[in-house]
Amino acid sequence: MYQVWFDGRSSREYRLLGTRPDMPCAGYVYESKTIPGRDGELLIRRNNLQDMELPVDFAFLCRKDEWQSRFREAKAWLLSGGTELIFEDDPEMYYRVKKVEIDTAERIAKRAGTFTASFLVEGAQYYLSGKKGTDYARLPYNPGIEAHPTYIIKGEGVCTITVNGKSVTVNVGQNAMLDTHRMLCYRTDGTVNNTIMNGKYEDIYLKPGKNEISISSRFSMTVVPNWRCI
Repeated sequence: MYQVWFDGRSSREYRLLGTRPDMPCAGYVYESKTIPGRDGELLIRRNNLQDMELPVDFAFLCRKDEWQSRFREAKAWLLSGGTELIFEDDPEMYYRVKKVEIDTAERIAKRAGTFTASFLVEGAQYYLSGKKGTDYARLPYNPGIEAHPTYIIKGEGVCTITVNGKSVTVNVGQNAMLDTHRMLCYRTDGTVNNTIMNGKYEDIYLKPGKNEISISSRFSMTVVPNWRCI
């Protein structure tokens, strides 16, 4: 039985038989520009990736009077608003899910049913190890492509964060979190306050390989790196 984990729960818990999906490769986003006197368009590649759709076929077997309830359980799980998708044969990685759609369930027998769940995901795969916070001074080598980390700062006053020679400032009131993926600033209690930051989130992304990071004195900082790859 092939397993899929979504929203922290396994398809096996719902007695669903999954199938190994074909895995597409995400493409980078390109911007086109027309230049007078030049043949064709000029294509500029951006570092952001296109979304992908991952269709997963599921099947289930049950008593004939349980068929409807089993499908309802599956729908409740898959449409729960979860955002993390993991496949059995790649357990160290996950996809960030944006949307799930379920097609019509086919009743292939009185006791058996099949349906397809289509997961719209970000183009990158994420390392589960990248969800762990690390002191900025001990941040390991970036194993993948450009990463969009979350910075968690503690202290009081204006803090300057410098990453690979580029800087932003944050007016910290005891604590602050900079989520460069969602481009949001907020406190650890979830209160959003984007006005405390001055600078560009893109300037504090983490490049592949080694990164040089520093902060103002009297502050401490943990980095959740969100390592990712294609």
